[in-house]
Amino acid sequence: MHKKLIPFFIIMLFLGMSILPSFSTQQIKNEQVQTINETITFSTPDIKVNTNDIKSSITLLEANSYLQLPGKPILPCYTQTYSFPTKTTIHDITIQPDTPITTTPIQNDLTVSKAQLPPGKATQEIVTTSSLLRSVTNTLSYPHQWYEYTINNGIKEGEPSLLLTIQLYPVRIQETQLYSVSSFTITITYEEPVDNKPTNTHGYDLLIISPQEFIETLAPLVDHKESKGIATQLVSLQDIYDGTIFETTGRDEAEQIKYFIKNAYDTWDISYVLLVGGRRPGIQETWYCPVRYAHIFWVEEGRYVSDLYYADLYDGNGNFSTWDTDENNVFSEWKNNGFFLDDVDMYPEVYVGRLPCRYTWELQVMVDKIIFYENNPSSKKIILSGGDDFEEGPDYEGEVACEKTLDYLQDYEVERVYASQTDVTTDNIIDALGTGATFIHLQGHGSPVKWSTHKPDGFDEWEAGIGTYDIMKFSNEELPIIVIGGCHTAMFNVSFTNRPYCYGYIVITEGIAWWFARKIDGGGIASLGYTCYPTGSVGENGDLDGDGNNEPDCVESGYGFMQLEFFKAHGQENYQYLGECWGYAISSYLDHYKLPATRWNYHTIQGFALIGDPSLKIGGYP
Repeated sequence: MHKKLIPFFIIMLFLGMSILPSFSTQQIKNEQVQTINETITFSTPDIKVNTNDIKSSITLLEANSYLQLPGKPILPCYTQTYSFPTKTTIHDITIQPDTPITTTPIQNDLTVSKAQLPPGKATQEIVTTSSLLRSVTNTLSYPHQWYEYTINNGIKEGEPSLLLTIQLYPVRIQETQLYSVSSFTITITYEEPVDNKPTNTHGYDLLIISPQEFIETLAPLVDHKESKGIATQLVSLQDIYDGTIFETTGRDEAEQIKYFIKNAYDTWDISYVLLVGGRRPGIQETWYCPVRYAHIFWVEEGRYVSDLYYADLYDGNGNFSTWDTDENNVFSEWKNNGFFLDDVDMYPEVYVGRLPCRYTWELQVMVDKIIFYENNPSSKKIILSGGDDFEEGPDYEGEVACEKTLDYLQDYEVERVYASQTDVTTDNIIDALGTGATFIHLQGHGSPVKWSTHKPDGFDEWEAGIGTYDIMKFSNEELPIIVIGGCHTAMFNVSFTNRPYCYGYIVITEGIAWWFARKIDGGGIASLGYTCYPTGSVGENGDLDGDGNNEPDCVESGYGFMQLEFFKAHGQENYQYLGECWGYAISSYLDHYKLPATRWNYHTIQGFALIGDPSLKIGGYP
């Protein structure tokens, strides 16, 4: 293809549009200041014409991700994350695209990203695709800058870290022209802290927060955890509100709890937080242990519970992460129209799980099950069940995602219940489970009260799947951790008077994830799922997760990727505790998809919930 240098004024236009706010540069004389200088180079982008639809796609050899916004061309990009010790000060970030900028004419319409929708909600229709000129704004380039970055606090390789993620866009388009650069020069000036240790050497591993009425029931669990070397502190909500241990700070009870967790993290060096208590019985919504609602509107949902709020303690500047930076008491706010109104970090500093019990007997069941589970090692076995998640596309997405699980659990015995091979029913899943397993991975569609899927080419009918009433059939001895891929599968704020997305179920008391975990004499030990709509993916649009393998999008993005990162944490990264695997999955998803900010990815991140003990030793203690 013919290439030429762009006139000087166009170069200046593109360079000017690439300037983003950065930290103020100042004269730094401290000898502790360090500098990273790195040049990232790129080859010439390739424009290929797809023979099946006569559309063009752009590839770049060095790309490790793709920019996909609905109705916009799919463009290769490059993501790099730098990790520093927590409390590091970043003084300056300079990112400079190389010149000259080259231009290449685009002869055909470009392949356009489909609309992002929850699995099973509707087909992923293309928003706009009729011509290239309507795919991008004529007067502006896409994307609008050469790069963007975000700074966050979180955990990297088990250590508290400051994380700088830079997303480079070496390819941009305007009208019928492709603009590219051959390299970026990145300069980061930073200063590591002198002392990162907690202020109090008397540390704890696990913090349990509970209303007073459950404290006595939790005492045996505290003793058990201590016997396993998990230093545990049990604190009542009343002690938090009264300021008995730390000074009370916060605008409401949820923020007071979060400030307490932050103080415990700073003072005791805690890793795990177990929240005990769900919604109180009754018409009016009140809670034994308060929740925080996030407010990112997507599809038809603008409000959902997110316990990630309690895990994300600090923002990238080292300040308390309020999730309400515009201070209007609406948390993580993104209205139906407009931009994200709050600066939300989302990387967890601690691993948070919840036992959303409403009665003492439910808590007693969970305490007994946790003690039994950790004292009796389970077999290495996994049950996989899925089918066809999207009507379009050549892959049976649920089955593909389940099979990918085995890449990380290669030494596990496996039983499959796939819609392409048999009926996906509760009885068949129970038969596959037998006496028990370490994991069950269900990938498909969900609601607060049911999980199901489709047979290939059978989207006019649902498989029987598993409903809340079916869980009473489980009588297995070994207690699996169940990962339930689907919408609202971990929604625990349902009740007789609040039963959205329950589709025909008249009597609803609690959600399916919690029912499975607290089942007496069988069921599971913990559940992971979503409190809202997650996003799903169909087709194959390049190496979205940057691992060097072009695989179906259903395993490289969306809820499939989230769940697979959970299994990767245990099987490949060797994390042994349940909360660590949940935190790894959240952090990895953020590494890949926090930039650019999108409603569907933020839903998936904030809604991924752990119903269970985050300090649970996976498979039990030997």
